[in-house]
Amino acid sequence: MSPKRAEDGPGPLPARLFEFFMRCSCVRQPKGERRTDEPATYKKGWEVRLVLDDLDELTEARRLLARMRLRPGRPYRKGRKWVQPIYGRRAVEAFGTDVEEPRPRAADRRASRPAILPR
Repeated sequence: MSPKRAEDGPGPLPARLFEFFMRCSCVRQPKGERRTDEPATYKKGWEVRLVLDDLDELTEARRLLARMRLRPGRPYRKGRKWVQPIYGRRAVEAFGTDVEEPRPRAADRRASRPAILPR
């Protein structure tokens, strides 16, 4: 059995990365219609952002991403947390998000929840 090469695609998502992803994450997918209508100005691409609590989690996430043959971008601080971007369609697909149907925006997710009325 030959080892998996990077061009073969990412391996299965480790449980710990899935936990980071479900806890607080962001997925960005380009809008095809805008890319064709505005090719010079619309530069959005494929991206997953993991929000991590500390440097230990950041190091662990980067190690797991390397094992999956995904190349993480440069991490940055946001408030007291770390954000680890992972660019490319392969990254979005590896995290199991539907690449045809983007995740609902936060406002849409809140609207779909039942309202809690005060007594």
